Amino acid sequence: MQHKDLHSNDISTTSIKDDGKERLIVDPKGIICFAGDKIRTVLGVDRNNPPYGQANDVFEFIDRENAFQSFDRPMFGVTSAPKNCFFVDSLHEGVHEIRCASGETAYIFFNRISIEKGDYIVGSLITSDEDRQDTFKKEKLKGWVSDTFGTSPSNALQDKPRAKSKSADISLSSSDIKNFMDMSNDLMATCGKDGVIRKVNDALLEAFGLDAHNIEDTQFADLVAEEDRPYIRPSLLHVLNGETESNQITDFEARMACADGTVKIVEWRQKKFGHSIYLVGRDITKLREKEDLLKKQKKQLSEAQSIGKMGQWAWNLTDQSISFSGEVHRIFGTDSEQFTPCVDSVSKLIHRRDLGRALQSFQRAMIDKKDFEMEFQITPANVPPRYVRCLGRCEIDGDGDVTALFGIMQDMTQVKEHENELKTAKDAAESAYATKSQFLANMSHELRTPLNAIIGFSEMIERQLLGPIGTEKYLDYISGIRESGEHLLDMITDILDMSKIEAGKYELDIEQVNVVKLIKLAVHMMEGRALDDSIKLSVEADNEDLTAHLDRRAVMQVLLNLLSNAVKFSKNASTVRIECLERDGYIAVKVHDHGIGIPASKLAVITKPFEQVSNQYSRDHEGSGLGLAITKELAELHGGALHIESKVGEGTVVTIRLPYDARLTRKDCALEETAIN
Repeated sequence: MQHKDLHSNDISTTSIKDDGKERLIVDPKGIICFAGDKIRTVLGVDRNNPPYGQANDVFEFIDRENAFQSFDRPMFGVTSAPKNCFFVDSLHEGVHEIRCASGETAYIFFNRISIEKGDYIVGSLITSDEDRQDTFKKEKLKGWVSDTFGTSPSNALQDKPRAKSKSADISLSSSDIKNFMDMSNDLMATCGKDGVIRKVNDALLEAFGLDAHNIEDTQFADLVAEEDRPYIRPSLLHVLNGETESNQITDFEARMACADGTVKIVEWRQKKFGHSIYLVGRDITKLREKEDLLKKQKKQLSEAQSIGKMGQWAWNLTDQSISFSGEVHRIFGTDSEQFTPCVDSVSKLIHRRDLGRALQSFQRAMIDKKDFEMEFQITPANVPPRYVRCLGRCEIDGDGDVTALFGIMQDMTQVKEHENELKTAKDAAESAYATKSQFLANMSHELRTPLNAIIGFSEMIERQLLGPIGTEKYLDYISGIRESGEHLLDMITDILDMSKIEAGKYELDIEQVNVVKLIKLAVHMMEGRALDDSIKLSVEADNEDLTAHLDRRAVMQVLLNLLSNAVKFSKNASTVRIECLERDGYIAVKVHDHGIGIPASKLAVITKPFEQVSNQYSRDHEGSGLGLAITKELAELHGGALHIESKVGEGTVVTIRLPYDARLTRKDCALEETAIN
């Protein structure tokens, strides 16, 4: 029906509907004190007994401006009434369109009736075109009101509503409760005494993917996952049979089967009212998943701590309480159920020698508010002494004060034992190595004297200084003896020099030398061997008169070692080039060759004693493997260095850096003796 333009003058007032089913009465306070059956249905008021609450809570005027004489005044009530009441005297009599709380709209004809206690409003519902022709005479309305209440309008409309308690006006209707249930995230259901579900809220249907038709004639236990049903049925029957105390709430947890095949874990609370069970549930699936994950992580952490032999600790400075994890209890040899960690009890387990230092570390950490680390020994009652490494951090509050210390403790006993074993083995190896080096250094004279005799006498026989040898073949033998002796002497000399350096007995004899002349002399001494393989030696120098304070014999040995290696490993008919360059702070001597080269993997170890490059080219070349090692050590004794660049098949460049004045940079035993003296 379209009645938006209806007003009071559009309707005749010739008849009254005396049954009252389509009327309501509003008192001067704005309270609906009477509502007939039909109008209660329209307004959504389902209580049987008046009053029905404030009219402004039940409906509103759509065209408020036309409904009232003054727009800014309340809808019903009197001037002396509270400000939220309606003003009955301000309402225009006639037909007005209203909107109910449910959202439905309706048309009501409003009449103002003046009685002894004040003005009242009588509203009549318009449901058909016939209603528009009805006459609403005020005198007849007064009579109808008197007949309805069986008393005078004054008593009926004023005293009866006031006899009701105020709490009755604000109690929730069944529709209110239904709305609240549907707004809740909790799962709600009621079951009959046979366990069949009667009602559920929307949250339950949505959670399990069901609709109202899915659960008709369904028992609550049927929603439970099959494996949990044997445990749930006794609980439900226990409540239904009245075996629980009056108004007692019981809790249980169950896995619930959803329509899509998934399972949700729900925590339920149940209570019996009359012959029904009321259940309220909370989906805790994610909570249980997080709890399971937390348990798994705690287990993994505990296992990791056990493997690493470490655990966490915390010291609350407020109450002086200390907490240990299980692994820390194991380290200290204590029982977590019988031993209570505190400053006194823990101090008794720390070795007396380390206790003061440990307490000082804690105090310093609290003062400095910084992370700390310490090691101490503990002496548990029933286990051998242990070494503990403690790492900690300060917990600082908003005022900048340290409120707690926390961190980890690690059992370092096995590590300490390994360290002690390694230290003992290292000391033994160093002692043996030093003894060997000392022995070789002391045997220098004894080893060289017979070799010099062998070489000298072999040379005399080879030259036939005392007369001819009868058989020419002996000359070849004598030559082999001499060459072998010289080779053996070179090797022994290298070993003795290396041992002397390692034993710290090598002393530099520093003097002023011409570096370029020393290089040319070394080249001259190596020319014979180079010519045998058609190898050319060349010298390039920036300054022919370059001088420096160095050990002449040591530098010559360095140059001969480098030239010997360059010639030994160079290709036939190639060139070995020696450069002497002046640099800021040092002299650079570079030896270039076009030999077999050194693999990149060997560059880091080639300068170590007895290391040789093992490949198809070097296997045929004799040597002790000490040449580069001695060269490096001699250069470093001067305060210099050795650097190697090489590519396999292309050649090698060895650079020796020497100081201009080794007296200022020397690192030999003479410097140590000077420092001692």
